[in-house]
Amino acid sequence: MNDSNQGKLYSLEDAHRFFAENCHATAWNYIEKNELSKEEVESMLHVAHAALYHWSKIDSQQAIARANWLLGRVYAVAGYPKIALRYSQNCLTICESKHLVDLNLAFAYEGMARAHAADGSLLVAQEWRTKAQLAGKQILNEKDREKFFAVLDKEPWFGLL
Repeated sequence: MNDSNQGKLYSLEDAHRFFAENCHATAWNYIEKNELSKEEVESMLHVAHAALYHWSKIDSQQAIARANWLLGRVYAVAGYPKIALRYSQNCLTICESKHLVDLNLAFAYEGMARAHAADGSLLVAQEWRTKAQLAGKQILNEKDREKFFAVLDKEPWFGLL
C-alpha cells in the first residue's frame, strides 16, 4: 500500500481485494515480458495462484473466473499446457454455470483457445479462437471490447497464427 494509505485500517475483504488486484497485475506484467527467467516463471505462477486465493475470499464468481483464466494463461506461458487447460476449463465452467457473459465469456473462450494451442491441438484451438472472436464482437462496452481484442491479438499463440 502506498504512503497515502499508511495507517489506514482495511476490512479483511478490502485487504483480500487489494492483494488480489496486485497479484493479478504482477502476473500480467510477467505475461507481457518477451522472455522470462526460471525464477520469473516461478514468481508468475505463485502470484497468479495468490490472486485466485485472495479473490476466492471475496466470493465474487466473476473474479474467480478471471483468476482461473489468469492461471490458464500463466501456465500456457510457462510451458504447462495440460494445467493451462484445466484452469481455462474452470474459467469456462464458472462463466457458463453462473451466466457470466460479455467480456467474461469472450476471455473464457480465448483461454481455451490459447491452452489448446499451447498443447499443440491447433484445430481445436482455432475453433475456440473463432468462438472468442465472435463473443468479442458482442462485448457491449467499447473499451472492454478493445481490451479484449488487444489481448486476443497478442502472442504467444504457439504456432496457431
